[in-house]
Amino acid sequence: MKNNLFSFATSELSQDAFICWCVNWANFSEADLFDLGVDFFKMIGITLGYEERVEIKRQFNKIDVLLVLNKSRKMIIIEDKTFTSEHDDQIKRYRELLTKEIKNLDINDNFDSYEIITVYFKTGFFYDYDRMIENKKIADVIINGEMFLKLLRKYSGQSEILDDYIEYLESLVNWYNEYGDYTKKNEQVWYISKEHIAQYKFIKTIWGENYNREKEYGSYYVYSGSSFGRPWTQMTVLPLFNAKDFKGNYEVFWRIDTDQHGPYISLRLYEKLNKNNPDAVADHENLYKNIKDELKKIVDNSGYIFKWEEIKSGNTGRYKESSIISIGLEKYLRAWDKLGSKLVKDIKDLTEQFIIATDNIID
Repeated sequence: MKNNLFSFATSELSQDAFICWCVNWANFSEADLFDLGVDFFKMIGITLGYEERVEIKRQFNKIDVLLVLNKSRKMIIIEDKTFTSEHDDQIKRYRELLTKEIKNLDINDNFDSYEIITVYFKTGFFYDYDRMIENKKIADVIINGEMFLKLLRKYSGQSEILDDYIEYLESLVNWYNEYGDYTKKNEQVWYISKEHIAQYKFIKTIWGENYNREKEYGSYYVYSGSSFGRPWTQMTVLPLFNAKDFKGNYEVFWRIDTDQHGPYISLRLYEKLNKNNPDAVADHENLYKNIKDELKKIVDNSGYIFKWEEIKSGNTGRYKESSIISIGLEKYLRAWDKLGSKLVKDIKDLTEQFIIATDNIID
């Protein structure tokens, strides 16, 4: 097994350094890897002018990498991510902060004339929030792992550092492709039971990458977490607290999780419930019952691949988070080629019919 530097240097700070190393070759016109630096800027959409010098700054006002092109009067903010996502409006804040603090960069020029370009650079898998940055154009340029890998492969064999990083990034991309396949197992455990990426891809198989992404109140936004070391992924389909004339504080969501019987997908009701308030508990139990009755009516009359008697019933709805129905996935995963498309179609249809029926559910 090769002793690869980047199998140890996996942090975002290490990747920051590698990006700077690639970019800095643009300052060495006689070097073999000069074109690597030039091509990096082309990936951003910038053609370097004659005798352009690139100033590279790391962690200036917490910006991961800041590139300054004095000749062409451009500043490039690179928000670099590996496995995490942008948070707290980082890109917007960094652009605004740079506009205010640009005078501290010791630029002997009219700094008001500089164009600021933002780049969201992520080599890890793109989840919903990453896609939102792309769709809402929060960053001017998006660079993902496969794009970066395509660029680097042009220069393989010219540097051991470069080749190590290419090998590392290839293994990362391959890992996402392998473990994102929710129809596969590893050591008798389904990937969908052990990896967030498989759960995410399962949800996106049902609803599609762009399904209602811009819907108000966060519906169809996918997010993940862990309980007792076990990964789960969920997607809100109905924020009832935003329903017309309804004053409650509920939401209904699909959740992929695993129990002693294997992986499952469940539809759940959540409320910030005050258990010490008998009226609130009674209202919540009534809402839970109405939702469950409505779902049974839909399932019984729709010819789905799953029947009501096969669906695991939830509890009575006396909890903040209550499972309404639960569909075991193992039998479908075992015969995905035959059963998968029907299961996907039926879960999506059940969801859409349920949303249409909400006027009958909410008193």
